[in-house]
Amino acid sequence: MATTTSDDNPDSRMALGYGSAWHLLRYLGYHRARLSERVASALGATNISWLDFIPRESGRTYRTRTRILEVERSRLNFLDASDPLQKEYDTFFPPRSKQQQEWDAVGQATIEGQKEWVLVEAKAHCGEIVRKGTGAEGDSLKMIDASLTRTKIAMGIDKKCDWIGGYYQYANRIMTLHFLNSKGCKAHLVFLYFTGDDFTGKQCPSTSDAWKSTIDEVKTDLGLDRLQPGAYLMDRIHEVFLPVLPS
Repeated sequence: MATTTSDDNPDSRMALGYGSAWHLLRYLGYHRARLSERVASALGATNISWLDFIPRESGRTYRTRTRILEVERSRLNFLDASDPLQKEYDTFFPPRSKQQQEWDAVGQATIEGQKEWVLVEAKAHCGEIVRKGTGAEGDSLKMIDASLTRTKIAMGIDKKCDWIGGYYQYANRIMTLHFLNSKGCKAHLVFLYFTGDDFTGKQCPSTSDAWKSTIDEVKTDLGLDRLQPGAYLMDRIHEVFLPVLPS
């Protein structure tokens, strides 16, 4: 969520009845077992538990002028406040960058008896996957570029692949995944794609196959399509497809 507290600048991302934020909250509230089952299956986990959103007191509102009471978890604030990775992350990704990672959902998976983090990025229409750069400038841009480059090197991706000016949101999620796992904090990244949304004027894939061309474009642009399935982090990046109307 943005940090402004003005009622004159309502948050436009939460729509009533459509869009990824709406459908994910529906699943968390009404179909949590189904969501957990599908994510656990993708990860090879025996259990998934989801963290609550964070209470917020401000004048920020939705488009309906209803006050926003909770916000997504962002950066690494799902870790304990005393965890040294919180401070170390400030040297990896600028804390005052214009665009912070805001996780649509955060959970913990039990895999072979161990707890591992689950970070979710949800999409319901193709317009939510935007080829748009970071918008950062100066020292912030330099830090982000350096961290993205270190991630590409670790994954064996050509440094010439444009992660900072292309599909930056997708890339920066992978960058955070790299940071956590490289520090011994096991984590998974789940790209959750909803099928069958009804959003006027938007391209809403009705099946998982209908998402394929858009997803493939992102992977090709970022150089992910040239990696082998067993390459570093590839077993920690997952795609899960869910119908907006559970059967």
